[in-house]
Amino acid sequence: MEDISQALINYETFIQTEGNKGERTQLDRKSVKNITIENLNLSCIGSAYATFQNVTLRKVDLYSAHLNESVFNLCVFQDITLIKTVMHGAIFNNCQFKNCDFTRAEVIEAKIYGSLFEECNFSGIIFCESTTKDSRFINIKTNEDSVIVNNEEINVVWA
Repeated sequence: MEDISQALINYETFIQTEGNKGERTQLDRKSVKNITIENLNLSCIGSAYATFQNVTLRKVDLYSAHLNESVFNLCVFQDITLIKTVMHGAIFNNCQFKNCDFTRAEVIEAKIYGSLFEECNFSGIIFCESTTKDSRFINIKTNEDSVIVNNEEINVVWA
């Protein structure tokens, strides 16, 4: 299997040069474990059905990424751009989101267990038909365009 760090750097080069250098990387059905990813532009990346275990992302741009049906276990997201990111059917187990921007993101039919969202921007988010259990949402910014409805919440705190 190719080195995931080099693949992501190649993808960032692809984005920055409008496809003239590097290569378009898809993480579909890939497994990513025990890695820290920092300061990368991974906008529009696709990672459907991927598995992420013990991954830390800091200052990563995931603008308009597709994370459908991906599974995230023990992952940390810090200062992440998730604007217009699509997360249909994604699963988040014991993840932490700190200062992440979910503006106009789609979180539909997701499963969120034991996770923390702190100081995140949910302006214009579509967050519905999801199951959230044993999770906390602290200092979350929303606006009149935010759609947060029809979610099953078990032992969830919004503060």
